[in-house]
Amino acid sequence: MSAFADSLLKTFFYDPKKDEWKPINRWKATIFLVVAAASISLYIDNVAAVKEKIETIEKIDRKIDIVSNQNASLRKKIAELESPERIVKIAEEKMGMRICDKKIRVLILK
Repeated sequence: MSAFADSLLKTFFYDPKKDEWKPINRWKATIFLVVAAASISLYIDNVAAVKEKIETIEKIDRKIDIVSNQNASLRKKIAELESPERIVKIAEEKMGMRICDKKIRVLILK
């Protein structure tokens, strides 16, 4: 028996002064059953609420994993698109540009 149920039983049906159990009357038994039923109902409601919160957290964790994978994929694609080799290839093939190996002189006019 749980500590809560034990203390509830002792509250209603145990007399510490006489160190004996009290006789059970109809009203005490009714009150005890109502309190026990309310406690059980609250416990079950609490368990259901906790289960719902856990499911919500698990859904959010799955969404986080999906978004993290998408971010990693996009970072990889950005790295590929920003690569100098790719940019030089496009400049040479599509734009007709070429790399100049000659020294370039810069004139600064004042």
